Amino acid sequence: VGLGPSTTKGLGCPKESLRWTDSLQNLSSFKGSPLRLEVFNENRPGTELHTQWQTVLKNYERQTVDIVVIDYSITAEHFNTAKSTVGVVYSGLQSWRRPPAILFIETFSLAIMRLWMEAWPH
Repeated sequence: VGLGPSTTKGLGCPKESLRWTDSLQNLSSFKGSPLRLEVFNENRPGTELHTQWQTVLKNYERQTVDIVVIDYSITAEHFNTAKSTVGVVYSGLQSWRRPPAILFIETFSLAIMRLWMEAWPH
């Protein structure tokens, strides 16, 4: 399950099929891939992890979920909220009958990538 804001939705991607969740699904479908995945994109544009995780993930609690990939920024600006939220998310997922692994990633919008490219020209 991929959980995140507008970047998880694919905002900034030229095609929806280029979202990281779709790319992960496609990679697992390559011939000879030892790992088959069913990837669910649970994007909530304009949101933060502490307001969304419980609402979204409760729909998966009784299903077999191997990994939850969280695509929200954990910034210094909101460190105390983020630290508390991560602990609550971890505890909540550990209470599931079969707790999933948790992976934090951070994707960036095309607008941010362009700003970086302008700041550090090649």
